[in-house]
Amino acid sequence: CTPAVPLDMEQGQRVIEHVGAHIVHDTSVDRSTEPCGLCLQATLLCRIYLKKARGRKCGVQVDATRSKCPNLVKFFYGTAMKSTQSSPCSNVPLTCELCGIGTAAVWCYNMKYHLMNIHPTADLSQYEYLWNMSDNEKTGMKNIWKARKKVKGTNKKSKSSNYLL
Repeated sequence: CTPAVPLDMEQGQRVIEHVGAHIVHDTSVDRSTEPCGLCLQATLLCRIYLKKARGRKCGVQVDATRSKCPNLVKFFYGTAMKSTQSSPCSNVPLTCELCGIGTAAVWCYNMKYHLMNIHPTADLSQYEYLWNMSDNEKTGMKNIWKARKKVKGTNKKSKSSNYLL
């Protein structure tokens, strides 16, 4: 953003929302490069890997050891993947079914471009559910985009506020 917007890096979901709004609404972002959902760098420069989470629910989580991103932040994967009114962005890294387990993840909002670039013979209609946004998510992300330059009250105790985009 110009001017740069301060983001609290301890609020991972808010970072994902802000960057997600750029991916969806910023015309200067080249979506064919599959920009990272945390920093907007092209997928070749920024790699996110997933691993099985421990615990009762046994979902997935970001593998912080293998992942490479200058803005790698902690976030709750299960929470982040659900679009709600207060947190509309569902852009999370996903395992591409065609690439397989163990490969770098693909951000949800980029999956269509990933399939077109890496798996050009894939039938996109079979995978639309991976990137389709509900009307509520579209509206929520548009609102985040419109409000991106409004500086909200920041947590003065937090030392991890950085300026992004």
